[in-house]
Amino acid sequence: MLLASPAVNGPFWTRLGISSLYLATVCFSLFNQHSPLQNFPVLLFGPMIFALFSWLWFVVWQNLALRSSLAAIYNGLADYIALRQRILLGEAELLPVLSNQKHRLVDLFSQTIQSSASYTATAKRQSLIASLQVASDVFELAIIGHSTNQLLLARFEDPIRRQQLILWSQHAQQILYRQAKAIQSGGRYQCQHQLSALAQPLVASTVDDAHAQLRLWGRAIIRISQVIENNKPLYQRQFQVQPFEFTWRWPVFGHPIWRYIARMGIIFAVGSGIAQYFQLLRPEWVVLTMVLVLQPGFVATKSRVWQRCIGTIGGLVFALVVIKSGLPVGAMQLITLMLVPISLTLILRYYVAAVGGFCAVLILALELLAHQGLALMLPRLIDCFVGAMAVLLGMSFLWPQWRSHDINNKATQGIITAGVLLNYAFCQLKGDNRADFIIDEQARQTLMGYRKNVLMAEHDWELVFNEMQQEPKRTHKDSDYQQQLLEQYHQLVHYLCILVSMLRKGVVLPAIVDYQVPIEQGIEALVIQLRDGVDTTFPYLDDLNTELQDDSLSADQMTVRAVIMLSAATLKHLHQLKSSGELI
Repeated sequence: MLLASPAVNGPFWTRLGISSLYLATVCFSLFNQHSPLQNFPVLLFGPMIFALFSWLWFVVWQNLALRSSLAAIYNGLADYIALRQRILLGEAELLPVLSNQKHRLVDLFSQTIQSSASYTATAKRQSLIASLQVASDVFELAIIGHSTNQLLLARFEDPIRRQQLILWSQHAQQILYRQAKAIQSGGRYQCQHQLSALAQPLVASTVDDAHAQLRLWGRAIIRISQVIENNKPLYQRQFQVQPFEFTWRWPVFGHPIWRYIARMGIIFAVGSGIAQYFQLLRPEWVVLTMVLVLQPGFVATKSRVWQRCIGTIGGLVFALVVIKSGLPVGAMQLITLMLVPISLTLILRYYVAAVGGFCAVLILALELLAHQGLALMLPRLIDCFVGAMAVLLGMSFLWPQWRSHDINNKATQGIITAGVLLNYAFCQLKGDNRADFIIDEQARQTLMGYRKNVLMAEHDWELVFNEMQQEPKRTHKDSDYQQQLLEQYHQLVHYLCILVSMLRKGVVLPAIVDYQVPIEQGIEALVIQLRDGVDTTFPYLDDLNTELQDDSLSADQMTVRAVIMLSAATLKHLHQLKSSGELI
């Protein structure tokens, strides 16, 4: 269990700890079976050979993973646009589904960008990277254009506008689906649809100059249509990839990792103790089950426990049917061999079916080799339930994750990240030493890095909140307050993404800097209130700056003014929300 403590140093040490735990479990299994010593080195050679073949796989088919990830992104973008259309047509209950789809896309983009750096520079790879840039632009514009403004929703009560929106959305989805299919197959799709021609009358009949929210929505629809239709990125960029860090530090005494180590130690001690006390036939299976069902969080562990139990029961029933059916030995061997690749194929998406397949393979193999398959069915079932229940009870009652503290940290980090982006935006809007995002690659990287940090902070906050909702109620408090905070932060991120697009266009508005100090003070007050639980005062902001009321401002400058003021109003609303502090 002590091998888990270096996990604080990053993903490498986390994987090393998990691998060490697996090896220790298998060594225990071999020792319990009195295996000769020459079998133990195989535990090292096996993973090394598997790693070698994995590396050869990606060398030969180096673009396969990138194509698969890109195809998933394009399919996800099509689904995102479909959900946006249905929400605009009145299906407000789909908002949580849209939020989940957004975070799924954030995950896909993060994984694809991180993995794209491992490929050698070829013409095909450059084409795939360009497709990734196009997908990134579509996603950014979709976030900017998404709105649940009541005036916008009211516009689509008109049957003609509804039909125009449905027609545009269906064509956009069709193009994205076909692009995904072409990327997956290694080809290139040439768009034959005039998506911009469908977007123009839709925007013209919906948008008027009097409402900024409608103008933003209309501009996003036009830009999305152009990007999808032309299949070219709005600007060239280099994606930032997180470098591999090989650092080392010991966790401090009060670090949560020690609580996790103590919990895991007690769980494994109890599980193996039960197996030894009751003299179970295969006690190593108990330990192996505990290793396989353990996950980082309570919700994931609980899900894996039930999937493991249901899959084991299903696999045992299937094996029993095959054995009792009286099939010849050749047929049983064929079924066993077929179950192995099928289970490996299903393990990521259908874990229950994969567990059932592997369990059936184990029983059928023992029946074919030693005629002991039927005799080991009940011990296999008992071992599975003992290991799974030990983990589930341990995760439930031994120092559970108090999610209120975790989600408060995520909320504080999210507000700080938004403040960093706003501060950078004010520096650019002044016009002094303004970066040229069109030609300056470093400036674009910096701006996109700030936007990525805001989106990832929102993503992390949402994940913790969703996990908190499914965990025992005694481990968290004030769920309604946290939900309201998160909803307001979603709105703030929406405004910040609009602001990033305006900065990239080179918009300058020096007069808006008058609001920099009060907004920074408001963010500081909000952070103190969230982090320390101390009541603070949000500074007063007015909209009386005459330079910002000038009719000579361009449309982009008016957009920047509106976004800054809406961001400030959202921050004030976040500050006004109060926690009851009661357990739910």
